[in-house]
Amino acid sequence: MDSNRRLFLLHLTPQQIRLQKIPVRWGGSRNGMRKWHLRTPWLVACGETLLMVGPQSSFPGTGDVFEAYRLDTSTEPAEWVKVDRMENWAIFISKDERVQSLSCMNPERKGPWRRNCVYCYDYDQCVVFELGKPLRGDATQPDVSFTVCCSRMTQPMWVVPTG
Repeated sequence: MDSNRRLFLLHLTPQQIRLQKIPVRWGGSRNGMRKWHLRTPWLVACGETLLMVGPQSSFPGTGDVFEAYRLDTSTEPAEWVKVDRMENWAIFISKDERVQSLSCMNPERKGPWRRNCVYCYDYDQCVVFELGKPLRGDATQPDVSFTVCCSRMTQPMWVVPTG
């Protein structure tokens, strides 16, 4: 996805490398997403499904809601359709735009993770957004937030074992 939210499919074959633009209709249906609805989006593959997740706020924090949209390629052009639940998936993102997001199926089997949540590690804290619900702080930290950036320092990267 480029900075204008255009999607491209990269074909890698021994004979050639080809880039194909995927036409996307924005806000076409009742559950369709407007182009700039999510201020800070992340693309992540969950099995065979491509999701775009993110908040409506530029600086996600307490009270903000993470939303998810799946790319519906059964229509022409394709369309982003709202997803209420991610079922058995958890998503791990970084505040650094350069770090690839990661998905994990049945996350509770691999650690203290919960399905239907988006995790972001921000230096000294792990911020957990449950999809569709406002982020809440706790008694030790009532106001929680993180800033998406591209700093000189390498940000934490998520790695989930496959075995």
